[in-house]
Order: sequence, then structure tokens, then C-alpha cells
Amino acid sequence: MQHRNWFPFILIGLTLLLALGIFAYQGPRVQETGSFAPADTETVVSTEQYREDVLNLFAQYADAGEYTRMYQELLVLSVPAGYQVLHLELAIAFDKLQSGDIAEGEARIEALRSAYPWLIQ
Repeated sequence: MQHRNWFPFILIGLTLLLALGIFAYQGPRVQETGSFAPADTETVVSTEQYREDVLNLFAQYADAGEYTRMYQELLVLSVPAGYQVLHLELAIAFDKLQSGDIAEGEARIEALRSAYPWLIQ
């Protein structure tokens, strides 16, 4: 005569209880951080403000050769949607400059200046 084995049922029940407990504990946090909307709408910057900020970066650090500070300050800037590609290219150029590849970095910046004439100011 074979006795009924309750072990699989107990194991499944405990697993479901554990999953329910984890979901109850983590569920509200997942819902709070699941949104892709900007957390602060005041950080939206106009194109004119972005241009001014980038030109200020060039004015402050380019002549002194402080490429690391230029790179760090650039990464902090808020970027309007129309200038995201430019911002990425500037970050790559400044990264090249700070890593010592001066020729490549300057070539990238010159290419950007021809594409965005306001960078020449």
C-alpha cells in the first residue's frame, strides 16, 4: 500500500507564497519607477539656452586645454531633442581630446563646426 506524498504540494504552495510576498513587496516600487516621463519638467532647455551653454563651455575651457572639465560640464547639460546628435558627437570629440587623441578630437570638432555654424562664434 502506497502512502500519499505531500511534499510536492507543500513545495508548490511555499513557492507561490514566496512569489506573492515578493510581488507584494516589490510591486509598488516597480510601478513608481516604470514611467519614462521626465521627473522634472523644469529641466527642459530651449535651443537658444543650449547653444549659449555650449559656447560658454568653449569659451571657458578650450583655450586653457581643460578637456576633462569640458567633457564633464558637457555631460551635465540638458539637451533639447533637436541637438541630441550634436551633443553625442561633442561628447565623443571631448572624450578624444581628454584621452590624448588631439588630432582626432579637433577634426571632429571642426566637422561639427561646419555642420553647425553657430559653434564658430
